[in-house]
Amino acid sequence: MFAVRELEALTLDRNTLHYKQKLALDYAEMVYNGLWFTPLREALDAFFEKVSESATGEIKLRLYKGNIEPLSRRSPNSLYSLDIASFTMGDSYDQKDALGFINLTGLPMKCGRWPRRRSEHEALGGRLRPGLRKSSSVFPARSISTGG
Repeated sequence: MFAVRELEALTLDRNTLHYKQKLALDYAEMVYNGLWFTPLREALDAFFEKVSESATGEIKLRLYKGNIEPLSRRSPNSLYSLDIASFTMGDSYDQKDALGFINLTGLPMKCGRWPRRRSEHEALGGRLRPGLRKSSSVFPARSISTGG
C-alpha cells in the first residue's frame, strides 16, 4: 500500500489526490454501514479505477528498523519534470507567469482582510490601533451619493 501511495503522489495532481483520500474515508464508512450493494459504491469504484489508471511505475523501497523508506520513484506518467522544476529552465518557462498565479491565489486572503480589519477597528471603539498613523487608511475610501 505504501508503494501505491508513492506512485499516486507522483502521478496524480494535488486536488485529485486530496479528493481521492476524502472519498476513501466515505467509502470505508459506507462499507462499514453495510451499503455494499448500492449504486453509490459502484460509482465510487469507477472513480477509484479511473484515477488509478495513471498510477503505474516502479518504486524502490528500503525496510530499515521497522520503517519503510522510498529510495526512488519512476513512472512514465509522472507529473514531475526535471526540465520544468529546475531553476535553470531557460526559455521553457517565463517567470512573469507566476505573478498572475500569486495574485489569483492570494485574492481570497486580500478580500478576507477587509472585514477583519473593520471589526478590529469597531472593537477599538473607532480608535486607531497602536502603530497606525492618522494618514494610514484602515478602510478603502468610499463615496456616498444622496441621489439629489
